[in-house]
Amino acid sequence: MVQSTNILSLGRIGSLGEQINLRNEKFLKRNIFEGKIADKIQIESKHNYHITTSTKNISKDIGIDNNLKLSTLVGLIEIDDSSIYSKLLTKPFNKKVISGSLVYKITTSTESIGLNSIKNHWVDSINFQDQETTHVITGIEYGEYVLITLEKTLNDEANKKKSLKELKKILEKISGSIKDNGSIELDYGDDDDDNNNIEYYENLTKEFKFKMIGKIFPNGQVDPTSFTNAIKIMKDIPKLILIRDKSDPIQYEVIPISSIHKQLSIETIGKIDEKELIEDIETEFKSLFELKSQFNDFTDLVEKNKQFLKDNQVQSILSFKDEVYSNETFFKANLKNLVIQVKSGESKVKAIEKLVSDYLNSNHSSKSIKKFLGSHKIYVNDKLLFLEELKEKGIEIISKSMSMQDFVLKNSTNNCKVYILNYYHSTSRSNEEIWNQIYLLTFIHLVNEKRINTKFAIVDIEILVDNDSFSFDPNQTNPYIEFFLNGFKKQSNFIFDSCANYIECIDWKLCRPLGEKPKDTRELKLKCPGEKCFDSIPKAWKCLVCDFFILYSNKRLYCGCGSYSVEECHYKCSNNENHENVGYCLLPKQDKEQLKYLPTRPLVFLLLGESGVGKSTFINSFANYALYDSLDEAIKHKLKILIPVKFSMVVDEGEKLISIGCETKNEYLRIGQSSTQTCQTYEFPELGITIIDTPGIGDSRGIHQDSVNLQHILKYISSFDKIDGICILLKPNESKSTVLYQYCFKGILSQLDKSAANNIAFCYTNSRGTFYKPGDSHLKIQQMVKSLNVPNLKYNGTNTFCFDSESFRLLAALQSNVKFSQNQINDYSSSWKVSVESTEKLISYLNLLPPHDIRNTVSLNECRILINALSKPVVEITRLIDTKLMSIENKKQEIIAQSNDIESLKKNLTMKYFDLERKDLPYPTTVCTNSTCVTPITIKGVVNITYTTQCHVKCLIKGTTNTINCLDLKDCYAMNNTLYCKECKFNCHYSKHMHITYETFLIKKEMENEDVKKQIEEGIDATSLKRQWVESLEKEIKENTDEKNEILKISSQLSYFLKENCITTYHDTVIEYLKICIENEELKSDKSGKKSMEDNLKFFQDQHDYFQKNLSNQQIQKITTKDVPILIEKLKNLKENGKTLRECIEANVNEQLKTGFNPIVVTKNTNHSKEWGFISQAKKLFTFNPLNTSTPSKKYQYY
Repeated sequence: MVQSTNILSLGRIGSLGEQINLRNEKFLKRNIFEGKIADKIQIESKHNYHITTSTKNISKDIGIDNNLKLSTLVGLIEIDDSSIYSKLLTKPFNKKVISGSLVYKITTSTESIGLNSIKNHWVDSINFQDQETTHVITGIEYGEYVLITLEKTLNDEANKKKSLKELKKILEKISGSIKDNGSIELDYGDDDDDNNNIEYYENLTKEFKFKMIGKIFPNGQVDPTSFTNAIKIMKDIPKLILIRDKSDPIQYEVIPISSIHKQLSIETIGKIDEKELIEDIETEFKSLFELKSQFNDFTDLVEKNKQFLKDNQVQSILSFKDEVYSNETFFKANLKNLVIQVKSGESKVKAIEKLVSDYLNSNHSSKSIKKFLGSHKIYVNDKLLFLEELKEKGIEIISKSMSMQDFVLKNSTNNCKVYILNYYHSTSRSNEEIWNQIYLLTFIHLVNEKRINTKFAIVDIEILVDNDSFSFDPNQTNPYIEFFLNGFKKQSNFIFDSCANYIECIDWKLCRPLGEKPKDTRELKLKCPGEKCFDSIPKAWKCLVCDFFILYSNKRLYCGCGSYSVEECHYKCSNNENHENVGYCLLPKQDKEQLKYLPTRPLVFLLLGESGVGKSTFINSFANYALYDSLDEAIKHKLKILIPVKFSMVVDEGEKLISIGCETKNEYLRIGQSSTQTCQTYEFPELGITIIDTPGIGDSRGIHQDSVNLQHILKYISSFDKIDGICILLKPNESKSTVLYQYCFKGILSQLDKSAANNIAFCYTNSRGTFYKPGDSHLKIQQMVKSLNVPNLKYNGTNTFCFDSESFRLLAALQSNVKFSQNQINDYSSSWKVSVESTEKLISYLNLLPPHDIRNTVSLNECRILINALSKPVVEITRLIDTKLMSIENKKQEIIAQSNDIESLKKNLTMKYFDLERKDLPYPTTVCTNSTCVTPITIKGVVNITYTTQCHVKCLIKGTTNTINCLDLKDCYAMNNTLYCKECKFNCHYSKHMHITYETFLIKKEMENEDVKKQIEEGIDATSLKRQWVESLEKEIKENTDEKNEILKISSQLSYFLKENCITTYHDTVIEYLKICIENEELKSDKSGKKSMEDNLKFFQDQHDYFQKNLSNQQIQKITTKDVPILIEKLKNLKENGKTLRECIEANVNEQLKTGFNPIVVTKNTNHSKEWGFISQAKKLFTFNPLNTSTPSKKYQYY
């Protein structure tokens, strides 16, 4: 008996007698008959329903066995996308969705032929020798499949059981309505049953979604809107079938070809019926289908937003996608071939099992894809969601194609403030405390203030690591906010202090630049001027721009930005409730009246004198005169010591060393050596007096130290606006006047304006032995003053005062348990009284004098600072110009060599050039510049020489910074007694070192020629464009060359001026720094930089020789101190390189001008009940404390 097999059509069209190959499921389009066989018409209806989230039972009802399923999965059978088979095979699995399906099969007709008929009709001449044919179609069943599904998404897992029960009831009702002939008849039974009528089923299906899938429907699917609508559509199915000309085959009956032709020996066709294997393949293919869809959506999202994502991440995602697709294609092709081989008997099923197992365990299986997607989606979705939130707040997102500099430049006018949040998306937000402080409490707080002329941007630094124009610190992970005002960076790490009260200048054009803050300023204490702020307590205020505490003097405010009028500001205190919907406010007129009660400028006097004359003892005595009414009262209390004291004293037991107070860095207690090492200010706020102590002249360490001290004094006092008195402290009966004349009068007074002579007072110390008179020193000083021939410099009784501080020494000795008789104490009491009276007279005298305005004088010392600040910037800028000239020349040659067509010229619009990037160091650092201690490193494609040997980090020596061979470096901790470095590998000399506060690097950038681009857009012809382009480049070369020569010429001029006017040994810092750079260029493989620097050095030295020669024969005019700032300003205003020079010079000058101003503020003890009144002898108890006020963030404290 011939064994036949039924196979589903799955969309394949065949006819009776057609040959097929079941090994590869192909219909061969060859028939064994010549004519058509008659149809047998048979109409019947079958249906089954299932409630499940799986398609297994439905597939079984349709007739898809495991073997056929595998054939469809591997692509041996191509299924029409619109068929129900396709819907079943691609149906996604969702745990939150319950679904029920009903398969409705309608057979419309059949065709069949028996074996005897085949033998009578088949064409014997057909060739079967190709061995491709395995079976012949002997029967065809026509009809339609309709798949009816109901789905419900579960919001609550607890309702699942109830929903499944409802679903079953609906499907049972629909299934029961289908009759064998295909008609639909609903039976509700008892009409009185509330759970068995049309309304009941309508309500029951409201939460379910209907779908009907089948070829009889337009577009292959309809979505019933209700239970009634679904039944109506089902009733119309027979009509829809009749509308079609003929139904499609839904099943074929086939017999082996050997049943027809015995001579054809067809090997047995292998079946693959391993259930678990096929289920694994089906599950993997469905997962791949779903995940690839997700992957495509994800990669589309990544592509769309790649400007905000890391390059390596984007590349990793896109590469993985390509790998997934190629590996899937390779896997399916191999699987398809193996299935054919197994069916043909050429391979075993185990080969398929191994292939599947290897794929499932590979890096590109659905499991791996899901893992990959999960890890990357978290980052990408989180980031894009974060950026979307920022966009909604109006915050600009800086992408890889943008430039932060361009964003800042675009918002650099009209007092525009720019806040840029720099963060690392992978790490910055992990530290919640830091992130909240920077992002929420600062950045978003500022955004929410919605202030005008304020722009916000955010940049993920991780996406810029490959950008040549950006520096990336791989060790940095914390977020930080850069704050710009009018295009200039004001803060690198802006943090908003919610407890602070802020002031902001209305128009920063009205702000005077840095360097103008007088030392007589006081901290601004002002109640909030807000109309709704009822807090009347005076508050301290901060500048919103620089974050320094605001100081006040003479109706002007001072901070790190400079100075501005008190009426040109907005104010906002920390109490946000009082400023709700008001924000920053102006100072009303009534609050301006408060300002007249603020402290006036204190009386400032400078103490000068030889080493050991008693300046420190005078200051200690002054403090105790103010503290106690008499010596007897002072003896009863503890001695107040501002400056530590050490001296020897002869007592009955012999010599005794008296030492009181703690030795500080500024005060070395060595008998026979100058005590005060640097200038120190002592402020008495309640007295309204400021005293400036200075190192002694005639220092025991030699004439070199005197020169260093003199420069330090000049630099220190130049930052004061006004000085009321210059007190020359002298010893009576002292004949030595040479040192005093040379270094005090000649050195200092020659640097000051002549009006300073009006404010000079002569104060004699230790004068009890000369009956409180000058003694023998009188005649010597009188002759010296006369020889100076300085107008208005007088020496008479009105400006001469005599003191004796031996009463303070008595108190110090008593505190050290030295015994004195009452008669001795009485003698000292008389000395105390006379000294107090003389101190009062001195203060009264100075108080009546007009103050000497230090700022009116451009001293040689200031010129020295300005010129020294030039050396490093000049060398760096000339090197930058040389690299720029090389780039422009290369571009010019490229354009000349280019053909005369627009497209070729378009490709050359971009020019690479170099720029100077400055990086401020957190602390001043002593570095070695010797070629043995530096390292060439490549930064963004450019070789830079870096000072890798940091000999002393956080070096706090006073003096010039960022210049080579600075004498102050002799005092650096890294130098030994022979002035060679202890830290350098080769113990380099101090002259090879530099005290730096910043580093600069050449970085490579790209810039598009906008002018040429515009000309191309306007349609200029290529020949004209090329000519004009070359001409513009030649003009640029000439301008930069001229500017370089001008820079070298002016700097050489200034260096020569400094050499001619220098008191101490002069070192030309430009020449020395150039020589160091030339030496270091040898470390680079490209020696072009060395040649250009050598040319610059020669030009500089030639200019030096030119000035020397022509000044000697008076052919050129000599430079004065007034010319120095004018020449430097000329450099700052150069067209091409002036802006960069200005930034470098001003930053360097600010470093040079730092004086280490660190006053000791002496203020009252708040627990003391007496009123202050030094002059009226009503003394008040006070204490002192040293404060760091190198920035205006001074705070008074008590201890």
